[in-house]
Amino acid sequence: MKRYLTYLAWAVATFILGVVISPIRFWTESIACGPNSSSATYRSSYFLTLWSSGVTYPSIEKASEEFQNRLLEAVEIIERTPEFDKDGHQVGERAVIFYINDTHQNEYAVLSTNGKNFYSIQSSSLMPVLQFEKRFSGR
Repeated sequence: MKRYLTYLAWAVATFILGVVISPIRFWTESIACGPNSSSATYRSSYFLTLWSSGVTYPSIEKASEEFQNRLLEAVEIIERTPEFDKDGHQVGERAVIFYINDTHQNEYAVLSTNGKNFYSIQSSSLMPVLQFEKRFSGR
């Protein structure tokens, strides 16, 4: 019996180590596109759902207004920085926030603007949100 428990402990430890050191992966579950917006739902290798969306507004001011409205919903603003283009000109803002969604669940989001575009990546865990942003936005 002791030998069996030792093997089981090693198997569990090996599995956990494999999950911890393996890179997170994302699989597309759904995609929706409209004339001025798009959204997608992903499942991560950590069994979490992640949502990504982008909206093009009629003006820079409208995109900035949406950004500000989303910041007002935040319980905590974890990070807030300006966004720059490759030439060093400011083109928008970026914020990492913690908030409570409509169904009273904890959520994390990366919000950003770039000109007339507003982007959002959100999930119930911060790490997948940041990894998704890093992988797909070149951060």
